[in-house]
Amino acid sequence: MVPAEVLVMFASSFIDTAVGIIFVFLLLSLIVSTINEIILSRLSMRGRFLLRGLKTLLDDANATGLVNQIYNHGQIFGLFRGVFDPQKPGNLPSYIPSRNFVMAFLGILPEVPVAFAASRQAAAIEEAEKAKANSDPKAKQLAEAAEEAKKKKAVADQTAKDAKAALETIASAAGAGAADPAARGVQLTEAFKSLKKVAQDLADNQETEKVGKPLVEMITEAGNDINKLKSSLEAWFDSAMDRVSG
Repeated sequence: MVPAEVLVMFASSFIDTAVGIIFVFLLLSLIVSTINEIILSRLSMRGRFLLRGLKTLLDDANATGLVNQIYNHGQIFGLFRGVFDPQKPGNLPSYIPSRNFVMAFLGILPEVPVAFAASRQAAAIEEAEKAKANSDPKAKQLAEAAEEAKKKKAVADQTAKDAKAALETIASAAGAGAADPAARGVQLTEAFKSLKKVAQDLADNQETEKVGKPLVEMITEAGNDINKLKSSLEAWFDSAMDRVSG
């Protein structure tokens, strides 16, 4: 039979060894985590992956459209120093709160169709002028295309104006309390129609359809409830950020 003193010494040595191993693992874990954080910070990896995630979410591979507008919006621009440059993402934020993203997204939404319409108009005018200068047989056709692009730009301007007014109506209605709920309901219905018009324009544009189509669905599902729309947009953003984190 093994003496009790020997068992106690054996148990004590085992506990000491276990504690030592645990301490070593904890120390190594701390060291590795610190090194990892230093590397991530030096290389701005989180900011780079966040930018990549937004490029995917907003279907803007070059970060010259929606992504550029998002980063330059006041809700996001205040989260980092310097100027947004997708080629030099070293100063970009490593984290964007979902609420800030939603506020920025709704803020830029009315201007998005205008930007695309203006780009198409400029390209059409340039082609028409070149054709005219070179006496191209297609000069007349291109001039008509430029005129059509101008009309579409005017429509986009009006759509943006309506959408901005809609957002102002939604904001004022949200803070109106219970006063005249019937009138507020009519205002919200018209306001959401204007927002849906912008979303549909994005859905119909091949360059923005991956953003426009889910946005149309979210606006439709929200009814006239801006809080539901914001929650849907936040969930849409968070799901993309979960993928980035993974």
